[in-house]
Amino acid sequence: MQSQHCACYLAMASEFNCFDMITLIWANQKKCYLPILTPEKKLKFGLYQQYDVLQMNRYHILEPVVDYLVAAADLDLVILPLVGFDKSGHRLGMGGGYYDRSFEFIKNSHRHKKPFLLGVAYACQEIEQLEADPWDIPLNGILTEKNLHIL
Repeated sequence: MQSQHCACYLAMASEFNCFDMITLIWANQKKCYLPILTPEKKLKFGLYQQYDVLQMNRYHILEPVVDYLVAAADLDLVILPLVGFDKSGHRLGMGGGYYDRSFEFIKNSHRHKKPFLLGVAYACQEIEQLEADPWDIPLNGILTEKNLHIL
């Protein structure tokens, strides 16, 4: 794994549990970050280390308690949850638009080669074709329990 700054998430309800990925990030001495909601309805990322204190945000999602937030553009790899996806890299999230707003710089600039956006879901969440909106940020890859699809 070449990425040094990796963002992940702590699963809620029926989301794909990626805690093993977080453990792998730590085991490889990489930095792991978790998303933190901002007042601008975007995500910044807080460093997450084993045994760190976490708190619930307004959506009852655990976030690290940190003083310093990392911008989305400073990450190498972002592992994000999916409600649905298609093989073209379109994703269906929870409907808040946080990931799309946070990574809109990717669409608006040809300079950004990172972060690599890897959606994780169960294979049964694949949809034949999702209609993309102009503000949607496509994925670079999709990981399910059955395979890894790089776009």
